[in-house]
Amino acid sequence: LTVGIVASIGAHFLQRVLSLPGLALSNRLFGALLALTWALFLAVLVLSLLVVLPLPPSVGDQLDNSKVATYLTDPDAPPQQVFQSIAGDRVLEALLNMQDLVGGKEVILQEGETLELPAAAANDLAVDDKAATEIFDLLNRSRVEEGLDPLAWSAALADIGDAYATEMYLGGFFSHDSAVTGNVVVRVKKAGIPYRVLGENLALAATPKAVHDGLMASRGHRENILRPEFTRVGIGVVAGPLGLMVVEVFQG
Repeated sequence: LTVGIVASIGAHFLQRVLSLPGLALSNRLFGALLALTWALFLAVLVLSLLVVLPLPPSVGDQLDNSKVATYLTDPDAPPQQVFQSIAGDRVLEALLNMQDLVGGKEVILQEGETLELPAAAANDLAVDDKAATEIFDLLNRSRVEEGLDPLAWSAALADIGDAYATEMYLGGFFSHDSAVTGNVVVRVKKAGIPYRVLGENLALAATPKAVHDGLMASRGHRENILRPEFTRVGIGVVAGPLGLMVVEVFQG
């Protein structure tokens, strides 16, 4: 249905361009090409949004069964590659990749769980300090709303988080335990950071707000965020093909 609507809009503009008086054939053909390109761009945009938004089951089934919709929303297909180049924003790309991988918009990892991911190339990854700051602010806002003291920022713990998020992206896994660097206790001890209590939250989502909302909706992760014994936190965020890989390391 959506593809048909967009096609109708494109056909309407195409007909208007071809029927404009006084235009040379070359100009008409160029205008027609622009109209078709615009219709395709519009179709990619609309379908991409529909795929990641909550929809009635009947509509979702239609999109899933449509070969055209599947092709236009495939993150690796040419339409999406061109769209991402024009849009210059990786949020939609991350949402589509996440939807394709796990059928949802974020992954909040529970203790003992391991998720296999497509391994990312190093040049597709970037430490996102701005996103880390946003998550830190959201985290402390939640603590203050519950009558708790805000946590102090730890650059040393953030470095541990950045390194581990990068390791998981490059290694194609998502887990609290690594065959190479162990768990959060091992990683913090190796960095020579003293502690009485430690905690770790892992999340994978497209935006800082989605990360924090997902963690707060999970009982165990919420308890870490609101635990009175914690006094410091470092948040590592690495942006990649699946969105923001987030490692929150708590210390008390």
